[in-house]
Amino acid sequence: MLDHPYIHPITVAYPPQLLRAIGYTGAARFVSLCYSASETTYYDGHIGADACYWPYRQFTEFGPVRLFCEMIGANLGHDDAPPSHALLFDAHDMRVLVGPRLAVDSVAQDQWPPLAALTLAALPPAELERIVREALAAARLSPAQGAAREAERQVAEAAFMAWLHQQPGSDELARRN
Repeated sequence: MLDHPYIHPITVAYPPQLLRAIGYTGAARFVSLCYSASETTYYDGHIGADACYWPYRQFTEFGPVRLFCEMIGANLGHDDAPPSHALLFDAHDMRVLVGPRLAVDSVAQDQWPPLAALTLAALPPAELERIVREALAAARLSPAQGAAREAERQVAEAAFMAWLHQQPGSDELARRN
């Protein structure tokens, strides 16, 4: 169980499919989520990337989440200012938390064992080139893979939205949109 003096649990059911709905496909226990520079972003301690905005917005506008963030003065970010806070999703304990962005990102980073130091100067140039080439190739998706991933994300978004609209307080969310 996470015990951090500045990171607080939000009394809300853990949203199944939300992380998939925003485009996160990893398997980390802790994933942070906020809005920065006109983009929703996630970070799991290893990977940070832009995320799909609509499911994020729906969740952050949901009554218990919005009210708790307002109560503690948590700024999850907007177009005119970077976030001071971020949401933290704990997939192991099925909890949603909020805290200062640096503290939340630190929890995401600390879930991984330290990486061994890699001395690039010690690698022969051909080996370094091979490693870089393989990493770049692994990171690219074919058009078919990209379309399949987007289709999976859309299914997850529909499941998340159905779940959200079944939660107590969702009638206020419907009125706000």
